[in-house]
Amino acid sequence: MEAQLAMVAIQLDMPDEAKALYEDSKRYDLLNKMFQANGEPDNAIEVAEKYDRINLKNTFYSAAKYYEAANNFQQAIELYEKAGTHTKEVPRMLLEAQKLAELEDYVEKKKDKELYLWLGQYKESIGYLDDAISYYEQAGSSSNLVRLHLSQNQLDAARKICNTDSEPQACFLLARYL
Repeated sequence: MEAQLAMVAIQLDMPDEAKALYEDSKRYDLLNKMFQANGEPDNAIEVAEKYDRINLKNTFYSAAKYYEAANNFQQAIELYEKAGTHTKEVPRMLLEAQKLAELEDYVEKKKDKELYLWLGQYKESIGYLDDAISYYEQAGSSSNLVRLHLSQNQLDAARKICNTDSEPQACFLLARYL
């Protein structure tokens, strides 16, 4: 009954009463959602860490989206990392904000293979092939290296990679090229 009354309190713009009712009914999941909807990500995280652990990663992600919208990129990055979505969300966010230098710094700081791969693909897509090769090497992506070398008619470099690496896809790309 308290949870239902809390919903009524929300509709009547009585958030303090709704909070008390959610706490009385131990509906911390709904309290968490209320804080998120009211733009109180720190309170939502606090509730999730103490009482609603099953929704903790989702709460981190929602809070990161909130801070991203507020252009607080550093806080958003920390929360995307806690949510476990930083390898996709941080590059997307920084690229959309046209902060390529910060993105490159972030990737170099993290030394994460997925981030190196993402940045290599981005550099390749805008035509910076030497940078792409460097990032693919750091990611250990021999198939992308072979594909890129073959597109530049660097057959010897592609062969060398295939002879030193046993990644089947890289060898397949070379065989298909030949």
